[in-house]
Amino acid sequence: MLQLLLLSWPVRTVRWPTVLLAFGVGAYGCGVLSMVLELVVARQLATARETSLSAVMDVVSWTTAPVVEELIKIAPLLVAGWALRGRMQWGLADFVVLGGAAGAGFGLLENLLMYAESAGKATPSDEGGWVIAKGLVDHPYVPGLGQILGSWFPAPTGTVGAGGPALPYGAHIFTSALAGLAVGLLWCGARVLTRVAALVPLAGAVAIHWVTNYAAAFQGDDTAMEWRERLAGEWGLWIILGCLAAAWIWDLRRSRLGRRRAPDVALAAERQGLTALEALSGYALLRLPATWIIALGYARQRRALLYATAHPRTRAEKLEPLRASVVQQTHRMDATHSQEAWRGVTLTQLWRRAREQRPRWPRHEKALLVLGLLLAVPSLLYLAVGSFPSTKDLQEYFTGAPGCGFWSASASPGWPWPCGAWSPPYGATEPRARPLWARPSPRSSSGSPSARARSSSASCCSPAGRPSRRARPRSPATTSWAPTASSWTSSSRPAFPSSSPSPCSPCPTRCRWSSPWAEGWRRPC
Repeated sequence: MLQLLLLSWPVRTVRWPTVLLAFGVGAYGCGVLSMVLELVVARQLATARETSLSAVMDVVSWTTAPVVEELIKIAPLLVAGWALRGRMQWGLADFVVLGGAAGAGFGLLENLLMYAESAGKATPSDEGGWVIAKGLVDHPYVPGLGQILGSWFPAPTGTVGAGGPALPYGAHIFTSALAGLAVGLLWCGARVLTRVAALVPLAGAVAIHWVTNYAAAFQGDDTAMEWRERLAGEWGLWIILGCLAAAWIWDLRRSRLGRRRAPDVALAAERQGLTALEALSGYALLRLPATWIIALGYARQRRALLYATAHPRTRAEKLEPLRASVVQQTHRMDATHSQEAWRGVTLTQLWRRAREQRPRWPRHEKALLVLGLLLAVPSLLYLAVGSFPSTKDLQEYFTGAPGCGFWSASASPGWPWPCGAWSPPYGATEPRARPLWARPSPRSSSGSPSARARSSSASCCSPAGRPSRRARPRSPATTSWAPTASSWTSSSRPAFPSSSPSPCSPCPTRCRWSSPWAEGWRRPC
């Protein structure tokens, strides 16, 4: 998953918290749902055929499981692409990365359930990681942190042969990346032929999954085992890299089309002949790390605007708030693209102002977060802490009557938690956008503070006195902007007229907090 984040960074718009959420949904949402469905189907078949449950599970694993698991893994992406308005801002690489992250979580849960009670049999390996004594040959191998970071798309477990530990590529990662590519073609394609072509990578993902499960069920079939070894070897790596390469080409073409349709979001350095990378790199090196974070946030936000502009089903009136925000931020970056604008600015000042303007979480969101973490404690104790030989007593406790009851009581209300949590981090439609390092200068091009306050109130509420949905910013990234040098050194806030609201005053309908100097960063209640 880390390699997916790094390789897709130049064309990706989703941030790492969203990818981490996809990982959690793949483990606790898709993995649990798939396990429950397969168990229910297997029990019904075993009852109807009057055979053992294990025999039926062996058949289900290579007949219906590949199709069911792949469809369940992409179900959250399908729902997100259909329901969320921010899907217009996603590129093809975003769908590939989110699909691969969901597959990584799914595969991790599958292996944890397979080897969860093997902590007593695990012994440390000389190469790092642990070896589980199981059978005479090909002992299961659990990699350590060094092996995971030093491998490309590793599987959760490997094997130990005559040449030492071997860590194959994660089958669920590249099958889910293929399925994510299919969802991306479905939602990003302009032509009917392109959207129908999404069935090709989805069929490939199901076929790869079927070959892997069939070889595991019939290990005497040499042809199936050979195909499985190739897919877990170099073929798996080329499949993932091929998905990323296709997403790169698609998104770069889409970005160029968006630039032609929105020429007003180009920086002054770009209009002078520099490339986007050179212009952003020059700004990022002005005042590290503040300008670096500003440049990264701006690049991600502008990239989302360009993708949305080039989307075949984008409505211009719904895209106008995001376009206006990016244009304003472009002007601010042009005005501060010099060493003089940052002279005398200290990191302490930037950090304090960022903390002052950072919105606080509502109490109900804090309560939900704490409750979700508490519900996950028994599972973490059993699967993570209890997986080591020195702490295997924890697993023995949870497999007993008291611990099993406590674990089940915590897991029952907790497993739907990630399934309903897609909306907040996919906050491209309802962002918590705020300046990271500093507030913009009150003397901006939009006019006097009172004029900006009136425009802020007007954009906050509709003429009928209700919150306007069109006025909500749709920025997928949090971006900070540097004002002129005079506003950095001024320690006092600007004096506002008596008719303008206070710096943190709610609008009359209490729909969002408005600020006279930060019109584009209003936090929803």
